[in-house]
Amino acid sequence: MSDNTSDNAAPYTGKDHGFGDDNALANEIISFDHLRDTSGSAAASRQVGSQTEFKPMLSSLSPEMRQPIVAQLGGLTGAARDAREGELVLAAMKQRALDVRVHQGPGVGANAYQVEMFAQARKLQELDREQQRIFADLAQFDGFTTGAIDPTTGEPTAEKRYRIQGERRRHLEDRLGMIAQEALHIEGDEGSRRMRKALEKAIDDTKKSRDQFAILQEAKARAVHNAREDKINHLAAGFVKGARGGLG
Repeated sequence: MSDNTSDNAAPYTGKDHGFGDDNALANEIISFDHLRDTSGSAAASRQVGSQTEFKPMLSSLSPEMRQPIVAQLGGLTGAARDAREGELVLAAMKQRALDVRVHQGPGVGANAYQVEMFAQARKLQELDREQQRIFADLAQFDGFTTGAIDPTTGEPTAEKRYRIQGERRRHLEDRLGMIAQEALHIEGDEGSRRMRKALEKAIDDTKKSRDQFAILQEAKARAVHNAREDKINHLAAGFVKGARGGLG
């Protein structure tokens, strides 16, 4: 099988990913753009992909997305504010588009590395959302009850009456611990092992795909050459026949 490298190609001098002669290809796969190099239907991803005419506006964002940007713009005025606003809005829209892409997946044509990366990101996203829901549920309370006497003030303390109590509360607290462990596995050695395996497959698949493409291109070129040879041979045969007739 072809190694998909050119004899005239400059030697790879980038990061060593541990793939020997395939380090350049590994780096190419790892360095993909998470929005432009994957497919999806989010309109925001098309907007953030524009490098020229699109000018993001703060008013185009939802209130919850605008709030942190407005806070960061405090004290800026005039052209400086306009420029910074555009940067922050574009960054927010890009992050939103990426969140949607993570939820959707990398789409048709994604390689194994992209699929695994998005799968891990989606799982972490799901764990984070579940964690936030549990925190919100555990924080709900229905008022206060008189608690123990504060030794400093001598006054009774007010303790919250949490809505979720007993076994249900212990179950949710246990789930928080499980979520932390799951996230740790994904962000730790287990996640790295899966990414490495996916990268190996992506490299192998890409080499096979490029080799097949090279074969196809060579076959097309050979077909054109052979068709030309057939035409020349056909014409030559006619000339030979005519020449023989003239000699007779």
